[in-house]
Amino acid sequence: MPPFRRGTPCARCALPMESTRRAAAGTDQRRHVSRGLCGACYTTCSRAGELELYPRLQRTSEEVLTEYARYREEHPTATQTEVAEALKIPRSTLSMTLARAARAGDPRSDSRPGLVVPSPRSGDDGDGSSASASAGASLRTV
Repeated sequence: MPPFRRGTPCARCALPMESTRRAAAGTDQRRHVSRGLCGACYTTCSRAGELELYPRLQRTSEEVLTEYARYREEHPTATQTEVAEALKIPRSTLSMTLARAARAGDPRSDSRPGLVVPSPRSGDDGDGSSASASAGASLRTV
């Protein structure tokens, strides 16, 4: 399923949705919460145990790491850019997922020669909350 786009209708009630940050109170646009559902429909489906009927719009970090490890096994000389293209995700998403996994000690976030990974940033505590996290990461080859 494609990622959420402004004005996309809710997958359940078909009312137009706005991103969570842009939805204004008192308008007919509902906030997108997750899985292509507006807030009201997400709550209803969650309580009824029906969330599995609406697939996630994005992969979890666990799924990305599993697919990354599998691809690196089959293509050991692939660069991060090539892996990201094969997984159909932005290279920055893969890079940051690998950096978080490395900080957590996950063995799937290997540092094979020639693999480009983000350089550690001062002030980044790993949860992405630091101001430097959005400023862009410098890269290094390991």
